[in-house]
Amino acid sequence: MSKKSYLILGAGRFGTSIAETLDHLGQEVCVIDKNADIIQNIAENVTHAIVGDACEEGVLRSIGAQNFDVAVVALSHDMQASILITVLLKEMGVSRVLSRAVDPIHTKILQKVGADEVLMPEMQMAERLAYRLTSRRRLNDLELSAKVSVVRIECPPKWVGKDPVTLNLRQKYGINVVAVERHGEVNIAFSGEYKFEKNDILVVLGKNENIEALAK
Repeated sequence: MSKKSYLILGAGRFGTSIAETLDHLGQEVCVIDKNADIIQNIAENVTHAIVGDACEEGVLRSIGAQNFDVAVVALSHDMQASILITVLLKEMGVSRVLSRAVDPIHTKILQKVGADEVLMPEMQMAERLAYRLTSRRRLNDLELSAKVSVVRIECPPKWVGKDPVTLNLRQKYGINVVAVERHGEVNIAFSGEYKFEKNDILVVLGKNENIEALAK
């Protein structure tokens, strides 16, 4: 993993979790928050921890916000502040700004003012849980990004006795089967003529929307 610099604006539970995880992964992390007590608590767990108001352009320039690879606006409930900070960061030339939203309207506004990605962690977690609870075939997954995952699913009944080439998986379903677990053994070198069986567990790579459609 290449080392990048991350600026986390807001050190609530969400911002703190992101900052400490990035630091644990060996990344350069700078956190800024108005609350001195919060900054004191997180200071030992990140590269830099700064007390300051991120809504002030002068403060952002003083910490060199424009020099960070990625900025995460992690404020949770102050919609006005998150929008203002997002605008300031983009105007300063930060190449990638991720901003947290509290609802769909907030999301639209952040997108309009230039956020490269809008985060709604509570809603996204709730949606993933709902899909997992209602899908009988989806077993567990590894999220590679906000849109792409690696998932273990039970072999769909209509695939039994057929092979990947005949099923035309990439074109028809938009996914790739990267491994097959059969009788406790995992096969990652199966051919295009490999016939799926009833109790196979398939390791599938693809966009979340395509995997959800398949799992249903």
